[in-house]
Amino acid sequence: MTRQIDIALFIETFGELDIFASVASAFLIQLGPWQFAMQKHTECFDGAELNRLVHKMKSACYAVSAAGAAAEFDQAEAALKHMSASDWPPVYARLMALIKDIEAELQVLIASVAPR
Repeated sequence: MTRQIDIALFIETFGELDIFASVASAFLIQLGPWQFAMQKHTECFDGAELNRLVHKMKSACYAVSAAGAAAEFDQAEAALKHMSASDWPPVYARLMALIKDIEAELQVLIASVAPR
C-alpha cells in the first residue's frame, strides 16, 4: 500500500483533526456505489459518465487530503476527453489501485483518530 493521505495537509486545510473520521467515513460510504458505477460505465465506455465519476472522486480525494491521488484523477479527467475505449483500461486500473490504497489507509486512520 502506498501512503496517500496527508494528515498535516488535512489539519492545515480544515484547522482540526476532530472532523477527519467524519470526512473519511463519508468518503468510504460513497466508494461502493462509485466503484459499481465506474465498472458499469467502463464496460460500455461511456466517456461522459466516466468523466463525471472521475471528477467526483477527484473532489473526494481532495476532501481527505489525498492530493497526489487527486492529481492523478485530474490527469485522467483531462485525458478522458481524448480517449478511446482501448485507451481506458490501464487508466481505470490505476485509479482503482489508488482507491484501494486510500480505502485501506482511511480505515487505519479512522481507527487511530476515533475517540476512545
